[in-house]
Amino acid sequence: MLPRKNRLTRFFRSDKAVSEPGVKIFYAQNSLDFSRFGISIQSGVLKKAVWRNQCKRLVREFLRKNLVSFKPGFDVWILVQAGPSAQTGKPEFLLEANFWDKGLTRLFKKSGIYGSTSLPQDGR
Repeated sequence: MLPRKNRLTRFFRSDKAVSEPGVKIFYAQNSLDFSRFGISIQSGVLKKAVWRNQCKRLVREFLRKNLVSFKPGFDVWILVQAGPSAQTGKPEFLLEANFWDKGLTRLFKKSGIYGSTSLPQDGR
């Protein structure tokens, strides 16, 4: 988890961000040997707490499965925003694992955070 002091202001003022309908990623380098992640859902995007929690679980599951693919030394904030079908009150596309797998992979590759790590060819 990112440090509480000035947790979000550093990201939202940064120009290092990539976005797609429904999600925006803010990122900044840190001086650590690992990356840290934060997730928030913009108010009004998902009306019920059950939906917001399900969305966060899907994002965390994506991060867990792909953790070895992220380059170390970044602070990342994932902001779930209102997308094209947000007027319905329950944007179904935000509650599908397929959306997060494809969408977040595309965004992280665009940002340069996601990519091949320098692992030996023999797998050790």
